Amino acid sequence: MLLVALLGLPAYSVSATNSSTNHLERAVALITQGDLNGAEKEARLALAKPSTRAVAWATLGTIRLQQKKLADSSQYLEKALQLSPSLVGARLSLGQVYALQGKTARARQMFQKALELAPTNPIPRLNLAQLEATNGNYKASLELVEPISATLRSSPDGLLLLLMDHLGLEQKDSARALVADWMTLGEGVPPALSIEFSKLLIDQGLALEAIQVLEKAKGTGPVSFDLAFALGGAYLANGDSKRASEHYEQAANLNDRCVLCFRQMAKIAQREGEKEKALSFLIKAKTLEPDNPDVLFEFGKLCLEGDLFRDALPVYFKRSFPLWVSQPPLYLS
Repeated sequence: MLLVALLGLPAYSVSATNSSTNHLERAVALITQGDLNGAEKEARLALAKPSTRAVAWATLGTIRLQQKKLADSSQYLEKALQLSPSLVGARLSLGQVYALQGKTARARQMFQKALELAPTNPIPRLNLAQLEATNGNYKASLELVEPISATLRSSPDGLLLLLMDHLGLEQKDSARALVADWMTLGEGVPPALSIEFSKLLIDQGLALEAIQVLEKAKGTGPVSFDLAFALGGAYLANGDSKRASEHYEQAANLNDRCVLCFRQMAKIAQREGEKEKALSFLIKAKTLEPDNPDVLFEFGKLCLEGDLFRDALPVYFKRSFPLWVSQPPLYLS
């Protein structure tokens, strides 16, 4: 039932025995299994009975939300609320649709009404706080989650929201305390959330704390490309060029077409005075994306700095004048 609430689906009695309700129960089970097509078939069968029609429309609306079909999702959820205005789950899902469509005022109205209908339910409060934080209203967001802050500090999503609020208000000491809470979380934290958490820290100059978060994620399983790349950026922000280069190299091994990995390693090598090494990385990047203007600029600049004028000139002309394939016009030769 917690998953149902998190998906924005209205709750209903799991002990009911009528066939329409059973269709809804199966729809929810299929959603949790990732079978949205099967879930839709079950939800549509529940439309036949008036007593479950509103919940069925809400379920269909939530399925469309999962599928990123926002127009259909909005239409179905509005039908659900016309039939039953007290459906909190439908209001939460519709608020999410409005937020994704950039309709902030309407999203806020939906979340506020859901909170009025279910003042003890933490989900409407959390959704409303997330909306405020996303729109830069960090103080309002913190005030909203104050009654449930203890609960939020024990979950990665909650800590992510609190970090956004405190950093938005430039409260770095509070942010460091949240990092300590993060380090006590279990091993089930999705690496993507660890990376997002670390990016917020790096953006505010807390690179060392970001490294702690990412190294914790690194110790819970196989290192993905995204995690290795994030660690490279964190160590680079913390001034540790050696560790940064190691992690960018690891990321490049996991994705040998990562042009940005080679560009970052080239910058580090150049910073360390290893211009030949930097040039080799840029050659790899240039081989992968020969028309990338950033790569061409960095390659040409490094060639000029290394007195490789004949190598640099065609690159600069190709970047500035794409119709000149490899050489400048004769009058410039």
